[in-house]
Amino acid sequence: AAIIGPPGATGPAGAAGAGGATGATGAAGAVGAVGPVGPAGPAPLSGTATMTLSDPAGQFEHQQVVAAPGVTLASRLFVTLAPASDADENDPEMTDLLALAASPGAGSLTITAAFATPMSGPIKINWSAF
Repeated sequence: AAIIGPPGATGPAGAAGAGGATGATGAAGAVGAVGPVGPAGPAPLSGTATMTLSDPAGQFEHQQVVAAPGVTLASRLFVTLAPASDADENDPEMTDLLALAASPGAGSLTITAAFATPMSGPIKINWSAF
């Protein structure tokens, strides 16, 4: 028969174990439905104007105010040379245009043009305001 003595003392605490692996990232949720179509914005204003360079000797620069109903001081403008017919004095392809700009007014716009060679006569301009 074996003789069993009293239980022994508890040993020192063991070292902490290594950390577990990071869990997997969850899947992204479903994309939501597209919302309803918003109301249409206002139609842009547009028109054609004629700059008249009156100096028969020609001008390198010209500035002219033209009527533009509906244009306000807050309008953004876009100006281009308008197409010409065979009867027109100035053809856009033959115009030595260096710069063309416009600034808005109340019901008008101021068109400014600069040319590489002296120009005279009428020049058609297309404009749009947004």
